[in-house]
Amino acid sequence: MFGFARNSKEPLSDPRAAQRWVASLATSDPLAFRDTVVHELAHVAQSATRRRPYELEALFVVDAHARTVLDALVAQYLEHGTRSARIEAQLWDALFQLNESFRTAYGACERDALAQAHDTRWTPLLAELVARQTMHLAFDAKLRMFRYEPWIPAKWAELHSRFALACAHGFERERLHLTGDSRAVTVEQLYIVALVLQLANAGNLSRPQIDWLATHLEKWCASLRMSVTSPASTAFYVDVAQGTGLRRRGDQPLEGEVLFLDTDPLHGLLQHYILAIEQKIRSQPISSKTPLRVERLALLTKVAAQIDAQFRPLKRRGERTAAVGTVDVVVGLSAICGYLHEEARAPVPELDTVSTFSDTIDLAVFGHLRHDRDKRKELARRRLAAFAPPGGPWEMKDVSATGVRLVATMEAACVLTLGMLAVMRTQRDLVWRLGVVRRMRRMTPERAEIGLQCIADSVSVIDVLAQPQAAGSAEETSVTGSPRERRFRALFLVLHAAQHGAAVQSLILPAAEYRARRRLFVSTPTQDHPIRCGTLLERGPEWAWVSLEPLPIGRPRESALAPAG
Repeated sequence: MFGFARNSKEPLSDPRAAQRWVASLATSDPLAFRDTVVHELAHVAQSATRRRPYELEALFVVDAHARTVLDALVAQYLEHGTRSARIEAQLWDALFQLNESFRTAYGACERDALAQAHDTRWTPLLAELVARQTMHLAFDAKLRMFRYEPWIPAKWAELHSRFALACAHGFERERLHLTGDSRAVTVEQLYIVALVLQLANAGNLSRPQIDWLATHLEKWCASLRMSVTSPASTAFYVDVAQGTGLRRRGDQPLEGEVLFLDTDPLHGLLQHYILAIEQKIRSQPISSKTPLRVERLALLTKVAAQIDAQFRPLKRRGERTAAVGTVDVVVGLSAICGYLHEEARAPVPELDTVSTFSDTIDLAVFGHLRHDRDKRKELARRRLAAFAPPGGPWEMKDVSATGVRLVATMEAACVLTLGMLAVMRTQRDLVWRLGVVRRMRRMTPERAEIGLQCIADSVSVIDVLAQPQAAGSAEETSVTGSPRERRFRALFLVLHAAQHGAAVQSLILPAAEYRARRRLFVSTPTQDHPIRCGTLLERGPEWAWVSLEPLPIGRPRESALAPAG
């Protein structure tokens, strides 16, 4: 009769129990923390009994602690997600499951709160509940953008319903201090951040850029407000009755439950940042911060173009032309070098192998194999399958003077990231074209759209010998004490200038092997030709593209293999 009937050992029975329970968990192991919290949240969401206000307060306590774990998992995902598809899937699933568990538990609490509207204890908790639901929906949007996946209409309807519920109760602009968080937020501000984040990403932002943008949008969007009247004829609008996000207003009259958003203050702020970064780059061109500033400048320019209410399409260097057919694609620097190396080692005579009695008879009677072309195609297909991404050939959608737009399966898209190298070749071509993945967009659960910028019409793989470092370097010294030469493969490109000018040679090598002015040797069967890394043209997650400065003196191939001393 004193209220002890409730089991006090349940972790989420009240805020104090939740505080003690979370303190006992090891936050240093995010995956173990995820498993424990997801299990308890599933119990709360599936409980047959109605939840009480103190259980919702306990969820707020756990959610506040889980934010640090989510941030740690995001940092691991951005750092290690590109290492392999398995690691990327493991970390993404951990983030998704933890976030989805909170959304499911909050949804169950919302249903009980609305069903028990007569209980006044729910009233002060409803605003924070809607705010946290909106935060987790925005986090879900960011996770899906990591995989270039747009929201389905049901997700948009869920986000709009959160804001509509806040407006119905009149707390959409109430400043809230969430549990465990010192900053003040409003439901409207969180709603606008989720809308602008989806609007700003056109499929050409990398995962670190998406995370950086999501972190800063909350501050940048502080002055934006939703309005029932249009502040300008070109303002963005959102129809809360439809499963869509922000759209530019056109000439046609609007109908339905429409809200307007004036993004001019945000666009003006970004233009101010762009001008400031441009001035710093001009005044300090050789600063160590210049590469980061150039990257930030490109990012802010893309975002400013997306949120500009005045539609100003970028002028293309070449019009797109519809194309049909399929292309074979190999992605990733290591896979490209491996495939081109294997292809160069497999001459045509080697493909004419004799493996059956019928082949022997063909050679004895006709002097050649009757089905050598089929064998050659089969061996080439097997060799390509060992290096190409899963899902088979990609379909061409359109081409331009500088790029091509392809449609790939989601199996292949899951192993891609922006800035990854790719070589492609149609079924009729003999030469591989080199490109860079610049844009990705998931169209259906099975298909994704990939935009490639072509940077070379032909490419060849070469063996490179790294210049040993200074004497005494532990990294470049073998166990015998002599300098150790490290060999790796790289892509060699030649740009033939017009008017019979000198050709420009460049090299794409692994990012870990690049150092400014580094001396390297191009290895051939007879001689090692010295070169030096020149201007850095572009850098990707796993590669560096540099111009070459050839040196006049080479060394015989035998001296390169001769032991020191």
